[in-house]
Order: sequence, then C-alpha cells, then structure tokens
Amino acid sequence: MKSILLPTDGTVPSEEAALYAMDMAKRLKAKVKALYAVDDSLYTTYHWAKIREQVIEELEKDGKDALDKVKKLGKEEGVEVEGVMEHGLIHEVIAKHAGDDKDVAMVVMAGSGKDWASRVFLGSVTAKIVRGTRKWVPCPVWVTPCTKLNPDARLGLQGSILLPTDGSPPSEDAARYAARVAKLLGARLIALYVVDTGAVGFLTTNKDEVIKAMEEEGKMALDRVAEIGIQEGAVVETVLEKGLVHEVIANYARFNKEVSMVIMAGSGKDWASRILLGSVTEKIIRGISKWVPCTIVITPSQKINPEARLTL
Repeated sequence: MKSILLPTDGTVPSEEAALYAMDMAKRLKAKVKALYAVDDSLYTTYHWAKIREQVIEELEKDGKDALDKVKKLGKEEGVEVEGVMEHGLIHEVIAKHAGDDKDVAMVVMAGSGKDWASRVFLGSVTAKIVRGTRKWVPCPVWVTPCTKLNPDARLGLQGSILLPTDGSPPSEDAARYAARVAKLLGARLIALYVVDTGAVGFLTTNKDEVIKAMEEEGKMALDRVAEIGIQEGAVVETVLEKGLVHEVIANYARFNKEVSMVIMAGSGKDWASRILLGSVTEKIIRGISKWVPCTIVITPSQKINPEARLTL
C-alpha cells in the first residue's frame, strides 16, 4: 500500500500539514506514515551529561504526543496512520525513510516548525530535505504554508497548479508529475516560463536580440509542457513573462488566488544544481512563510537520480 511520509514536530504548522496529508491520502487511497525524529545529538556534550536522560525523555514524550495527534486526526478522517519515532539527525531520519521505504509516494511537511525565525528544527530541516531531492530524497516533497503565520495561506487541494519551467530535463520530469497531479485533482495546469531579464541587465549591446532568443527558448519549453499535458490527459495553459525569475513566480502564486500549489523541479539548467531553477526553488521555499501563500511541491529528477519516484 502506498504511503505519504509526514514528518511532524507537534507544532501548529505541522498539524496543518497533517490535515493536508490526510486529504491527499484519501485521494490516493494511501496511508499516512507519521514520523517524529528525536534529535539527541545536541545533548551529548559534558555540560548535558547530568540531565541528558531527562531531556531525551522529554523529547520522546513530545514525540509521542505529536504522533498521537496525527493518529487521532487519521481516525477522524478515516485514514490509516502508522506512527514511527526514531532517534537521529532529523533530516537524515526523514531522508532514510523516504529513500528506504519504496511505498512512500511523497513527503508532506510544514515549511516552518519549532522556531522563532522559521529556520530552526522543522523549518531548516525542510530546506535540507528540499535540497536532498537532487540526490538522496527520491520522491516529491510537498511543503505546506501555515495559516497562523500567513492568514492568506491557501491549504486546499482545489484550484490551479502553477508549474514554473525552464525546459531542462528536471523541469520536464516536474511537468509530467504536475500533469499527473492535475489529472488526479481535476485541476488546470498553468505552465510558466520567465524570461530572466536580470540575466541580461549587464549587456550594453544586442540586449533585444538576446531577450528575443530567450523568448523563443521559452516558447519551446512551454510547447513541450503542453505536449506532456496531452500525453497525461491534463488541461494546460501556457504563460510567458519577463522579470526576475523568483519574483515572477512568487507574485504569480501570490496574486492569482486560484493557484493552490506550485510544482517545480529541485534543480534546473545548471552545472552544479544551484543556478537558475535550482536556486530559484530555494528562494521560493524560503518565501513560503511570507509571500508564497500556497503549497510548494519539489520534484526529484530521474535524469539525476534514476531511482526517483514520480508516480502517484
């Protein structure tokens, strides 16, 4: 039976992610595997020696409470829930379960967690897991916003799907996955190509010719997504815009209220998986608690990782 891996830390953002996972599980006829990682690596120094056991007991108690909440929610929603508690570095534990359990179709997790700046614990763990889609997390990672942090956050599965693309093999893998999700949800898929004007800002000559060439490249990338949509039975709309890539994507997701999620590749046109779509992905993820008010789905690439799982 396929499953959805749900890392949790018991916070409000992770509880909202749990509700989102339940909705998806019902649509996929899947179970939810709730995972709480006890990170005791912080308490191994001499200064913690006297109270280490007490601290770990408290962490385990927090973990049990968090898992019990998910199990209770699963019972209310009619979804089978398996609770797992494991010791280790949080991102390593999550990656291990996502990689070793071949039944895991996706990871659903909150974009922020137990922190004062949305970067500690689950927040920073999310960033590590997203970066891991390039190598050691072989399934899509669904990152949810939080209505408590952003009252405009959109957590439903109803609505359009925004697919930023750059025409690279990883973004084509993302397009195929997005088309499958769109078909499952009965959603419209909006393929967006951004002509990055920031990349040509330094040019003093031939700027118009370069931009025109980039537009032609964008049209080819969008035509390819439309073709994939036909193959997968999804309705695709194509949009070509100009500007800074991450700003155009974020603004499109923010101001088009019908967009319920953004699906994009974890890497793009680059030699180190860090330039263009790769680095743009991280900028969009960092913006989820502020200016990207919907779920962001990061896909691995079968071109980079042959074991990547992109089925639903």
